[in-house]
Amino acid sequence: GGAGTCMAGADPRIKAIAPLSGAPLSDRHDASVGIQCPTFYVTTEGDIATPDSIQQVYDFMTVPTAFGVTNGGNHDDYTDIADDPHISGLTSNDGKRARAAIAAWFDWQLKGKANLRSLFVGPSCGFCKDANWKMFESKGF
Repeated sequence: GGAGTCMAGADPRIKAIAPLSGAPLSDRHDASVGIQCPTFYVTTEGDIATPDSIQQVYDFMTVPTAFGVTNGGNHDDYTDIADDPHISGLTSNDGKRARAAIAAWFDWQLKGKANLRSLFVGPSCGFCKDANWKMFESKGF
């Protein structure tokens, strides 16, 4: 999913993307190279695509980019599997946090809701100061 989203970001018709777990440079360098639109990388602290590997991608990016790591969680936090008692999925705190941030991202980027910009950038960046995020940063805006 994340790698496919990165590849879609190379299409000039795409105006913004939010890859979940991204596409680490070591695995899919070509997936991130062609991104032409603002990008919001979201991952969890315990994801298979480690925060460090996504940080490398973030550092590489030349388009406006945000990057957030939720406290805890794993790749299953992006699923809505309700029939497995061992997978909390989108009902987990990390899943809810990521969903809310992604919704705000697309509202800002695609719907022009400028009031949401301060959640992602600037000296009072809301998500940057939010203790619910292990790490949050942005550049190029």
